[in-house]
This record gives sequence, C-alpha cells and structure tokens, in this order.
Amino acid sequence: YGIIEYFSEKFLITYLEKISEIVVNYINLNEKIRKNHVHNSAQLILKVLEKKHNKFENIAIEEVVSNLNRCLNTSGKYTINYQSFTLNSGNLKHSKICELFKQVNINIDSELSKCDHFHHVTSANKFQKVDDIVLRRNEIAHGTSNDIIDLLNTSQITDYIDFIEIYFTCIYKSLDKSLENAINKEKFLQLNPHPIELVKFRVFPELSVVGFYDAFDKNFEISDIIIIEDNTDNFTFVKILEVRNVGSTTDVTLKLELDS
Repeated sequence: YGIIEYFSEKFLITYLEKISEIVVNYINLNEKIRKNHVHNSAQLILKVLEKKHNKFENIAIEEVVSNLNRCLNTSGKYTINYQSFTLNSGNLKHSKICELFKQVNINIDSELSKCDHFHHVTSANKFQKVDDIVLRRNEIAHGTSNDIIDLLNTSQITDYIDFIEIYFTCIYKSLDKSLENAINKEKFLQLNPHPIELVKFRVFPELSVVGFYDAFDKNFEISDIIIIEDNTDNFTFVKILEVRNVGSTTDVTLKLELDS
C-alpha cells in the first residue's frame, strides 16, 4: 500500500511541477487546475492551523498565501502549492486515485482503459487489486471483526506486484502525454499570443470537414494550420486543404488533412 500512496502523490506533485515549468503564465494553466488550486490552498491553510498532521508540519502559512497571491496577481514566475493537491490521499482505492488526478483534468479511469494491458479487460473490477490492497492494509492496521486476517500467499504477491507496476506505468504514460500536449500548446501560444478561438462549429468526420459558424471574416487560406483541442487538453495540428463559403451566409467549411 505504501507504494500506491507514494507513487500517486509523487506523480501528481511532479506533474504539477512540470506543468508549471512548461506553462509560462499561470492564467494559461488548465482552468480546473487553477480553480482547484485556490480551493486546495485554503484547505491546506486549515490543515496547517490544526497542527494535527505531520505531513504538513513543515509548511508555512505565509508561504502558501504568498504562492497563491503570486499566481493570481502576477504574470511572471509562479509557484503552485503542490502539497495542497494531496490533502485527500489516504485510503487510496482506485476511485480515490482517479479523484486525485481529476484535480488536474486527467481522467485516469479513461486513460488506463486505453492501455494495452487493460484495454481488452471487460470486467468492471479490472482495477480491483488496488482496492484489495487498501482493504488488506486497513485490516492489518485496525484489525477485523473476527481478528482473522487473510494473508496473500507468495504466488499472489507476485501477481499484485506485477499489477501495480503495470498500473503506475500506464498512469505515468498518460501524464507524460498530457505534458507533451502542454508543451505543444505553450509553443503555439508563444508564437500566437492572441489566437483566434472558434467554438461554434460542426464536424463531418466522414468527409474530414469542419464547418465554422460566423467565420467568414477569419480569412482562412489553403495550407494554413489550425489546432484542434479536445476536452482533455489534447492537441491536434491539421492542415487546411480546401476552404468554402456556405452560400450567402457567414459560415465557412474547411476540408482538413486529418492524418497529417
């Protein structure tokens, strides 16, 4: 269980450290991270004031406030209160691990299901080994109603070790992919500090066409590159192959080179 808790927190904090190095201006961080940072920082201050948690005994309230103030009120270098994102990291069952990473807009459940090892596993309990380890840890720490603890045998322990290695390798890869997307987005923003954002559109996937409403004045040209961002912050760079105005309207359709 110690491995589960250690790597869950370590991966989350490291991700936040890396993303804050990549994204120059705090305002360009994912909105979910920014919202949770404010809430979590307030909760962290309360935890420090309680003086009941060894985990936070070396954290100074003044530093938490200073970091948050710098994030909200300056456009230069900033520091996230990383520890504030680990406040609820006890009894880390799979669902709790998912909640941890949802704070930074990472859907661990979805990302793990894409991994080769889990992709073809249809069972609703495919991550059950994580929950079982938590249960066994609690039984050892607090005892059971009948004082009987079901210990794993040697062969079972090997299976659990292999599972945990695969589990966290998949999480690592999903976080690494998210950081790569952040790098691409930051490069784009450095080159185009005031990008044109178009949110009213319709996709025709079978034709590789996207229709944009009220976009006649955007002056699209063949060979221009546009960037498609999905709701998980994934970026795709595509080339325009064809531009058409839609009748006498202000709408525009673009045929895209989606495999580029």
